[in-house]
Amino acid sequence: MVIFGAGASHDSDSDRPPATHATYAHRPPLASTLFAPTFGEWAHRYPQSQGLMPRLRTASPRIEEELEKIREEAKTQPPMRRQLAAIRYYLQGVIQSTSTGWYKDTNGGVTNYVRLLQRVEAWRSAHNERVCLVTFNYDTLLERACTGAGLGLRLANINEYVENEGYWVIRLHGSVDWFYYQSGQSTPSDQELIEKSGIGLTLGNLVRIPGWDGPTPTGHFPAVAIPTQSKAGSDFICPVDHIEVLESALRSMTKLLVVGWRGQEQHFYELWHILPGFGHFARFPQQLEQLLVVDATHDDVVAVLGNMAAGAGLSNVLASEITGGFSAAMSSREIEEFLPLR
Repeated sequence: MVIFGAGASHDSDSDRPPATHATYAHRPPLASTLFAPTFGEWAHRYPQSQGLMPRLRTASPRIEEELEKIREEAKTQPPMRRQLAAIRYYLQGVIQSTSTGWYKDTNGGVTNYVRLLQRVEAWRSAHNERVCLVTFNYDTLLERACTGAGLGLRLANINEYVENEGYWVIRLHGSVDWFYYQSGQSTPSDQELIEKSGIGLTLGNLVRIPGWDGPTPTGHFPAVAIPTQSKAGSDFICPVDHIEVLESALRSMTKLLVVGWRGQEQHFYELWHILPGFGHFARFPQQLEQLLVVDATHDDVVAVLGNMAAGAGLSNVLASEITGGFSAAMSSREIEEFLPLR
């Protein structure tokens, strides 16, 4: 299993690592900068989001905590529910525009995702293994890399994400090209869909528009999760059968690679709690042989391991680390040692 967090996309081009190209245009943002003034055009496009902007900008870098408070307040304040619905449109626009621009500026599309998946596929093929790719990101850099690495995966519709031989691709928080869409004679406006979302009405079926390159299309509602500090199972933006596949993968994984993920999603850890052996003092999960964490610094790795131990019950598992981020990892021998070809 490979788990990708926001740090993976933020540092997904070894030619432009954050250490030397921190302010490069279109760099996929971390949560702390999602509502920076530089993305003001998207607040203009979706004006019902504007009332929350001063509060969210002031809260940086503790954006997820603030959104948690806002979500609680919205339970009794209908205007705030509309604002949160507009925030989903805003997030879709910000992530889609930055990640697409970032990808187009890469050297031929060769991202760190592509380089990693090349190695993963070589290992998988050599050992006749199955791989589960789990991402908490909204961008489509992972799907682009599946193509770039020649994996031959069918991902035209959301059901196909878990139907390919050799790979499962699990998107727990949705995607910039996933939408809720209700087919019919009339096409609701963004404003109408924001109103429907604000009062809890059904927004339609979950669909993918492969390669969508733009803001949310008319008549569609963005299928992206609000990045709050804590989430419940109802915050998963994917079909139920994808969660069932993920549960199966957790029960059988022997290697776990974590790239740029902080390890704070409690609703994900709830799936670990039903694994055989959870809560025992012996090594958990029993079948997990190796864990490799890739992050910016040693302190970041320690924080991730602490979050995983507390949330998932992870204990006594052989863990190793690569510091310096995703770009550093792709020039590190530790990746080759973690994914040996013999």
